[in-house]
Amino acid sequence: MVERVITDTKFFFTRQDGRTLNMGEGEAFKVYSVKGLGIGELDRKTTGSALQDGELWLGSRIMNRSMEIRTEWLDANQRAAFVDFFQHNTRLNLRLLFNGSNYYASCVLEEPYEMEEHEGNLYDTSGIVLYLYFDDPYFYSDTSYRYAIGARVEPNFRFYTTETAYRHHEDAVNIRYFGILGEPQEYRVFNPNSTPNGIEARISTNGMVVNPSIINLTTGRHIQIRTTMLPGDEIYINTQSGLVAVTKNGKDAKRDLSFQSHMIQVVPGENILFFNADSGAQVGICEISFRAKAVAL
Repeated sequence: MVERVITDTKFFFTRQDGRTLNMGEGEAFKVYSVKGLGIGELDRKTTGSALQDGELWLGSRIMNRSMEIRTEWLDANQRAAFVDFFQHNTRLNLRLLFNGSNYYASCVLEEPYEMEEHEGNLYDTSGIVLYLYFDDPYFYSDTSYRYAIGARVEPNFRFYTTETAYRHHEDAVNIRYFGILGEPQEYRVFNPNSTPNGIEARISTNGMVVNPSIINLTTGRHIQIRTTMLPGDEIYINTQSGLVAVTKNGKDAKRDLSFQSHMIQVVPGENILFFNADSGAQVGICEISFRAKAVAL
């Protein structure tokens, strides 16, 4: 009996060292079954009362997600590629193509895959089950919410010093341009997801910014990088579970975080965010983004 290859689901794995391995129809490794696309493991909290039958439900949370993928290797080369790629101490970034849409997650091996129970031959066609563990149980989609926060800069206005310049708009000597540079503003950011979201932030500057920070006034938490930024510098921050990163010009900058910093998130609903710095906040440029996420596919 020939097994059916799943046609609507593909897995694209990337290791932190840049190596990749793909599974699905048309790829080197076919997929024959998948378990774990539903809701992950639940933790339910209840309390009881001596005066009341039953229990009172306080809430539930998704703890993690486990996934099983059944695939096969066809020869010794595929076996070596599979075994070398899926290591116990390596985190994997996953892009899952499901029913025409992309979803993203991060995982590690949950259990070792059995390599030695294949009728005594390790190198001929061998079916195998890959067990994956997701500490963040959500899948993130391509839908992204982006907000620019920081100082408010009005567009340039023309100021004409002569009537001729005003009428003909050609007398460059007698035309002046100006803008209104405001102080950093509070920005309302709406998170439509039902749970808190980590964010991605990119900070750049038109001048000198000392010790930039992003504050979520709704939660009272902030993240601050103890550094001086000059024009051309860029700070990148990622507070998503499994993808935490802080870099300056592409180099790791976690050591520059202030002692009081948190990996801030946006909670469900409205969040009030504020970009600030010890000095130079008015010339800082900060973009915040986060993705929509799904609990089950």
